[in-house]
Amino acid sequence: MAEGDHRFKDSKTIFFTVTDGRDTDVTGKIDCQDKEGRVVHVSDDTSETCSFLIDNDDYGYLCEFIDVALACPDTCGICNDLEAIECGSDKGGDVTLDASIGDASCAFLASVEDRFGFACRKTSVALHCPVTCDLEICAA
Repeated sequence: MAEGDHRFKDSKTIFFTVTDGRDTDVTGKIDCQDKEGRVVHVSDDTSETCSFLIDNDDYGYLCEFIDVALACPDTCGICNDLEAIECGSDKGGDVTLDASIGDASCAFLASVEDRFGFACRKTSVALHCPVTCDLEICAA
């Protein structure tokens, strides 16, 4: 965000890789205890374990990505969120995307998927809107 002359005081660059697809069928793969040696893919040339994330706060932002958070639920603190998911439909409340977009509902995300579909890679949004985000995270 910028104000005034629209110049930024500070900046931070984070490199990450987004693939064409992902395995959204994670039913039965969720285990709310990190396992020793479980691998989380951070980028094409780096892979780290859940213990690495615990020991390195600088990489905590990776928990914003649904694939990392699902691999490391305890590390990323999402077990309570998983238990609160209602599998039948999206919750009607708002989810925060970021400071520039503000709050948006699951219905908003579904109607503007071409512009804001990327938000479904954010754990908080995907867990809040599993149907909108097409995530099969609830046991049948």
